[in-house]
Amino acid sequence: MAGSVMGEYTQELYDGIWDIAGRDYEQDYDSGEVLEKLNDPDFFRPFSERLLAFYNEVLNSNYTADEARADLSRRVKQGNIPLNRGNITNWFSGNTEPKYGDNDRKNLFAVAFALELDAKQTEQLFHKVFLDKLTLSMKDPSSYVLRKDIILLYFYDYWVNDYLGGQNVGDYDGFVEGLNDILNVCGFSPLYIGNPYDWLFLYCSACVDDNYTPLDRFRGILTQD
Repeated sequence: MAGSVMGEYTQELYDGIWDIAGRDYEQDYDSGEVLEKLNDPDFFRPFSERLLAFYNEVLNSNYTADEARADLSRRVKQGNIPLNRGNITNWFSGNTEPKYGDNDRKNLFAVAFALELDAKQTEQLFHKVFLDKLTLSMKDPSSYVLRKDIILLYFYDYWVNDYLGGQNVGDYDGFVEGLNDILNVCGFSPLYIGNPYDWLFLYCSACVDDNYTPLDRFRGILTQD
């Protein structure tokens, strides 16, 4: 993905974490800048832009939104695939986006079928575009919430143990590697920096001040008005 649109976007978000985290923080650090980024609709891509970037990446194309919409509509019609053309138009125009229910998961599978995606590409469609796990059964609407709970609990477990140990042996890479291992065992997608929820925990874990831990940073953000 190096050099692709998706890759450039991911790198930009990664650089943003370290740009903020690399500054000197004090105990009374104001986390308002982070909250502004998390609430800024221009900081994280909307669904329409994620879909277009993925579409061009897997097809090695450079379609505009209208061109991609027309191409997908053509594929759906030719393949007699059960996907409403109104959904396609609204997705690429940014008028609507899929929710986390069974019907919209089925629609995403229809997109994967229309594009003739392999298993890995289909997983990427759900992970980086839909920001959800790939669930073949589609009978577990709580899966998205469960993944969030795992991330939150691991974050606290990892950094509390680091703090109580008093050795500061925990680091950003160790946190990411350990959490991704657990997510993988549980059948969930790994951390993705383009997901605002994942970005928050990656940002907090990038804390570099010995006197201001990732837990301090996380609590500071939660206590902001």
